Amino acid sequence: MLAALLTIFAAASMSAQAAPALSAPVQRAAPGTVSLADPNSLVAALQKAGYKAKLTYEEGKPEIESSAAGATFYLYFQNCESKEGCEDIMVQSAYNMDKDQVTVETINDFNRDNRWARAYLDKERDPVIESDLMFVGKQMDEATFIESIKAWDDVLGRFHKAIDW
Repeated sequence: MLAALLTIFAAASMSAQAAPALSAPVQRAAPGTVSLADPNSLVAALQKAGYKAKLTYEEGKPEIESSAAGATFYLYFQNCESKEGCEDIMVQSAYNMDKDQVTVETINDFNRDNRWARAYLDKERDPVIESDLMFVGKQMDEATFIESIKAWDDVLGRFHKAIDW
């Protein structure tokens, strides 16, 4: 009996050590939905809609690289500290431009006229644009997700005009 308990304890310890610290149980998204618990469902939806999409992991958190309006953007999974997994996604695109090519006034004008994204200058004074995708119950209807990405694509085009990129 003691040997059986030790074997069970050892197996449980080894499987707990093998799992990444920030990972949540992988659950397949229901048909027609995308799920934060199933990052591949977002990749598949993006690809189905004609976007490129590449899934990687940074410090145990999923990231998806894609592109729209001629620029690379990333979907960063956020608030992943709980064992239930990530809570939402921040979409971001950053630009490496000549110092002071884009002014604070340009960024402020863009922010004033565009409610679906926020822009700022990073520490190197390069422009960055971000938006958040909120998931109810860690999932979203696939069509709603793609419409959100299309809206992001539109905002990126307006941002490119604003920063003369």
